[in-house]
Amino acid sequence: MLSSTNILDRVKTDPTSKGIDEAVINYAVSDATEAVKTYRLNKDIVEYATYLYARHLLFIRVLKHRERFKVVKAENGEYTKFDDANGDDAWDEFQRLLKEQKYGQKTVHFY
Repeated sequence: MLSSTNILDRVKTDPTSKGIDEAVINYAVSDATEAVKTYRLNKDIVEYATYLYARHLLFIRVLKHRERFKVVKAENGEYTKFDDANGDDAWDEFQRLLKEQKYGQKTVHFY
């Protein structure tokens, strides 16, 4: 059974959520819960999928705007470069989970 309390606790304790306002996390979990309901997933993975989707929402709403640029000091000055190390791993994992569930794959059936 889907437990929003479990999902909320898991997202809040995730290291990537550190410093994110609790209300923003609550909205992300709520929105993720509604979004994941639209998928026909195995009931055993719905909670995990919701957690991943909530983390993805936090990434696009908050994390991708933080520390996105990195100042690099060189011998003759400093420059700023884009730091893509903070990728959206949750979205990648969510997509893998959908693929594992054969979601979105077209199949041909012969009778």
